[in-house]
Amino acid sequence: MIITLKNGQCEMRISTLGAEPQSLIRNGIEYIWQGDSEFWPRRAPLLFPMSGPTKDNKIIAKGKEYDMPNNGFARDNEFRGEQLTDTIAQFTLEDSEE
Repeated sequence: MIITLKNGQCEMRISTLGAEPQSLIRNGIEYIWQGDSEFWPRRAPLLFPMSGPTKDNKIIAKGKEYDMPNNGFARDNEFRGEQLTDTIAQFTLEDSEE
């Protein structure tokens, strides 16, 4: 789902998939890469809880080993949009077994 925020100067569109900004327009100018599958299809992904690769796609936290994809997991998960108004959007990512 795409959430649209607007005020008198800007319009921003944010996807609930990864809470990823899709567009930011001010004075008719687009400020976010619009994605092109030939080069790189994403726009402005949320890299959480880390950015970059890990050794063998694993991390250790509190003595336990976990799988961790490059650039974390948040960008590939659906967030819940909350407090949605014309100018405010808060996104929540719930924990899961995955």
